Amino acid sequence: DSSGYMNHARLLASGHLHLQARTIPGLPQASAPPYLYVPLGFRPARDGDGLVPTYPSGFALFVLAMKPFAGWRHAGDLAIILHSIVGLLATYAICRLLGLGRRWALLGAGIVATSPLYLFMSLQAMSDVPSLCWTSAAVMAALRSRERAPWALAAGAAVAVDVLLRPANVLVFVPLAFALGSSPRRWILFIAGGLPGALFFVAHSHAAYGSFAATGYGDATRSFLAAYVPGTLLHYCKWLPALFTPLVVLALGLPWIRGAAPWTKWLLGTWILGFAAFYSTYLCTHEAWWYLRFLLPAAPALVAASLLV
Repeated sequence: DSSGYMNHARLLASGHLHLQARTIPGLPQASAPPYLYVPLGFRPARDGDGLVPTYPSGFALFVLAMKPFAGWRHAGDLAIILHSIVGLLATYAICRLLGLGRRWALLGAGIVATSPLYLFMSLQAMSDVPSLCWTSAAVMAALRSRERAPWALAAGAAVAVDVLLRPANVLVFVPLAFALGSSPRRWILFIAGGLPGALFFVAHSHAAYGSFAATGYGDATRSFLAAYVPGTLLHYCKWLPALFTPLVVLALGLPWIRGAAPWTKWLLGTWILGFAAFYSTYLCTHEAWWYLRFLLPAAPALVAASLLV
């Protein structure tokens, strides 16, 4: 997976999104199986013009941004290390903004910091930990906008980065709605903040895949089936307490606590359930503990909800 992001970053640096396959002399591509010359993270272009990236552009853009500071050899390392540090700061900040004291917020950041899942994905140049960071940043900025409306601009920009990292992170829109509230001014600023990222998304999609709304994954509907839900729910019950301490079970009591405002409960509840429900239907989630990396964007909410209870 990391190689796919690195190769995508190199393509972006070259100003191209189509790559011609390297073939073995005497074994032309036309006479070979379709994917013989296609590395992980790429697929044949729909128009027949070589190969195009499979993965979203977000993390590749971060790798490209780190290249002047660390070179291609360590650009991915620097990108993931910085996000790993910021992810812990973001967890602390979310806990504080939702009313937890400093010690409780430090405990929340500590639970994430010592999670085997977080540690494991902090060593991989992939989009999971960055998704945690930018999902949290979007919610934090939206919460701050309740006091100062211009923070909604930052919330929109953070969501745009989040969706560039992983299109499914659009799930954060539901908890963001509770964070932003009903102010038309905040929503206008939010849309304005996200517009540049949205324009880049559609331009990249059209250049790579021939459609403004397409992603590199193509038609993934067969990868999301209700038949996977029972096994994935059992997987959640087994592994979430192991990966984030048994305290996470307390999050089930969130609807009944009296010390939190109703919008806080809805924000945290939809944040957790949105990601958990969506990925419960995915074909990979139940296969291994580290596939719960897809839930990392909701980890700060899960921990904060547990500590509030």
